[in-house]
Amino acid sequence: MKPRSFATAYVGGGTPSSLPHELLERLLAAVFEKLEDSYEWTFEGNPEDFDEELCLLLGKAGINRVSMGMQSARPLALSFLGRRHGFETVGRAVSSLRAAGIKNISLDLIYGLPGETLDEVRYDIERLLSLNPTHFSTYSLEIHEGTPLSRKGIREASDDILAEHLSLIEEEGRKRGYARYEISSFALPGYQARHNIAYWKDDEYVGIGMGAAGYEDGRRYVNPGLLIPYLQKAPRSEEAVDSRSGKEYFLLTNLRLAEGFALKDYKAKCGGSFLADFEASFKELSAEGLLAYDGTNVKPTERGMNLLDRVLLRLYNDLR
Repeated sequence: MKPRSFATAYVGGGTPSSLPHELLERLLAAVFEKLEDSYEWTFEGNPEDFDEELCLLLGKAGINRVSMGMQSARPLALSFLGRRHGFETVGRAVSSLRAAGIKNISLDLIYGLPGETLDEVRYDIERLLSLNPTHFSTYSLEIHEGTPLSRKGIREASDDILAEHLSLIEEEGRKRGYARYEISSFALPGYQARHNIAYWKDDEYVGIGMGAAGYEDGRRYVNPGLLIPYLQKAPRSEEAVDSRSGKEYFLLTNLRLAEGFALKDYKAKCGGSFLADFEASFKELSAEGLLAYDGTNVKPTERGMNLLDRVLLRLYNDLR
């Protein structure tokens, strides 16, 4: 194994494809040198960036997984979201990636747009699935205070509407062989995102670059998010993970997964017993059909995954 090698790597978020190709080649060559022999290496970008030249460059560099933001197949929805591509652009990008030897392709879909109907959601997921990605992720539209959408008076869809939309997406995906293995993620068998699963299992990881976050040696950190401080090597913000925050992070990440977590993993990571630490809230959540225990793993039910914020708040109450 190469010194300090990595099983997975992820180039993104943001749009690394905006780099001039010469610089991008240098970046990818540096990353490749640090990868183990059996690796997963994801590159993130917008559909309009994946022309034939870029796809060939990525394939030659060793990229074996690509994630792109399709977001919607409907022109009006894409315009509302400020996106410059159309569905045809996504199709061309997928074809170019496959021609370059990159078969593992993930697409993002946004639901819960203002006034969006179930028929529109069905159209979007059907168009996405028509491209036969190996993986797709879904996110509800979030409106943050102070943003242009918020100032226009646009509000997020209700929980009931979002649940209805997500249920439809999950049903259509299931018909085509996609399993929901994480709150927002669906995959064909064998194509779960290895890199992201490391986050969700609360494993440590290295963050490289401006604004990148990492988790090493029991400390979480975020690199400077502005260019000049980053180039001047300004100190990164750091947080030591203590007993309480370690348990909070463990639950926050692991309960995103459909498989949940093994009691032995909780003990190894956090010390103690989950069933003892959270006896009261776990009994309540189990009775409400939000959490389940199969003798080995504690896992969210489908309803529990959809109401994870509620589940976590109840569990965190036991830490007070």
